[in-house]
Amino acid sequence: FPADEIDGLIALVRSSGEQVYATGPIHGLGSPDPGDEKFLACAQAAGVDFIVTGNKRDFPDPGAGIEVINAAELLDKITLVM
Repeated sequence: FPADEIDGLIALVRSSGEQVYATGPIHGLGSPDPGDEKFLACAQAAGVDFIVTGNKRDFPDPGAGIEVINAAELLDKITLVM
């Protein structure tokens, strides 16, 4: 990707996003990939509805009412709302 597109995307996330800090332990949340547990901890702390991932198997039971979806499923949900 061209650097200006990357910079633009990062600026968009920073201006529109919300910074979240995990409030509990990051390890032992049940992901088969321990490296993904930080994402699950932040998702739980933020109270999100969805985790969007290319590998749904990494989040078999995220708990807290969080649904794990892929990009195509997210697009389906977005277009149904509009």
